[in-house]
Amino acid sequence: MFPHRIQAPSQADLELQVSARLEADDQAQVIVQFAKAEQYDGELLSQLDTLCARFGERLKVRFYSHYPGSAFDARALLALPHVQSLSLDCLDTLDHYEAIGRLPLLREFALQVISADLPGLLALPNLKHLQQLRLSLDKGPAIDLAPIDQMPDLHQLSISVQSHNLDVLSQCPNIATLNLHRMPAKTPLGMVARMSGLHSLSVSFGSREGMPELRNPYVKELDILRVRGLNRLDLDGFPQLQVLQIEDQAQLSRLALGDTAHLRRLRLANLKALKELSGLNTSNIADLRIIKAPQMDLLTLIDSQLPPSVQHLKLLSGKRAVDKQLEARQQQLGIPEPRGPF
Repeated sequence: MFPHRIQAPSQADLELQVSARLEADDQAQVIVQFAKAEQYDGELLSQLDTLCARFGERLKVRFYSHYPGSAFDARALLALPHVQSLSLDCLDTLDHYEAIGRLPLLREFALQVISADLPGLLALPNLKHLQQLRLSLDKGPAIDLAPIDQMPDLHQLSISVQSHNLDVLSQCPNIATLNLHRMPAKTPLGMVARMSGLHSLSVSFGSREGMPELRNPYVKELDILRVRGLNRLDLDGFPQLQVLQIEDQAQLSRLALGDTAHLRRLRLANLKALKELSGLNTSNIADLRIIKAPQMDLLTLIDSQLPPSVQHLKLLSGKRAVDKQLEARQQQLGIPEPRGPF
């Protein structure tokens, strides 16, 4: 269930829209968000904090934008001592970050800022209790990641650009979901292999030709998205892999499924150079989706390379005539298209 967003509510809106929605459905989630300082004052935030105390993590608070070139003053957060889920997104810069340390109940925290000097951010004592963390800083001194190993409850982590002390992740056995976004090309990713609790791994954007050190014996879900220049991908290092997504990889011409006996779901999308997909016919894949891989012969694939385990199938070449033939052949085989996103 996706959270319902409410933009810059008034005090009346907090009661009529936020409180009413969360009371009506105990599974509902709401994001209350503000784009500029003129949209809130201490009184409004105090009322919002009362709702944070009532609804906990189901009420998420987000501050973003605050005009290009302007800083977000974190002291505004002092009016929200009960907030548990906080996002500071799309900010040019951040002033008085120490105020974040005055939020004792914070469990989910996201920070995306273009330029800032945040030397001791992750060492703030209250962040030891985080369960989810998303961190992105484009310019300025690197944020020291070392304190992450003092966050025993952290199970979901997303890091963009930051690579200072990345090896600390190997000492964090409770992290189950890791997203590495825009990692510098020379940043080694070998620490992933030593993350004993990792189940879901995503590597996106950035640039590198290969990632031979990327492996983990526990990962069940792997997502590779738009890593510029990537032309080699070794899956043998993921023996427990169940779900694989590869998207927007212009240089990847060959993919060997290798020793992925547990692989059940495979999605390949917008792979302009992919010609060879080996190991497919002997795999145990149940959900197969290949979308816009123009170098692949999908008609031959559907006739002779499908594994007998396939239960749902989506093949889309982008060429109308070919897609009509694929649709007709799929109907003959009696294999339905998958439902829902993947």
